Amino acid sequence: MGYEFQTKELRAKFKKTPLGKKYNKALYVSLLVFIFSAIVAVILRFALEISLTELIWITIIPMIVACYFDGKRDGAIMQFKESKNKK
Repeated sequence: MGYEFQTKELRAKFKKTPLGKKYNKALYVSLLVFIFSAIVAVILRFALEISLTELIWITIIPMIVACYFDGKRDGAIMQFKESKNKK
């Protein structure tokens, strides 16, 4: 179960921790970079008529990074939940 499936209270507590702040910030920055790269790819596709296969790396790499940080955040909140349950 990932971040989105946790209770609102648990997510709020996790966001206040240093690790929660770090992973949320990294995820949101990587998502912004992905959106920006997708827009640039579309502009380059139509303005310069570059093929999509040449532009795929502009969007694939930021998407992989965003998925990586999403997974890191999911794992961190699961550990946070487990540590809260043990106390």
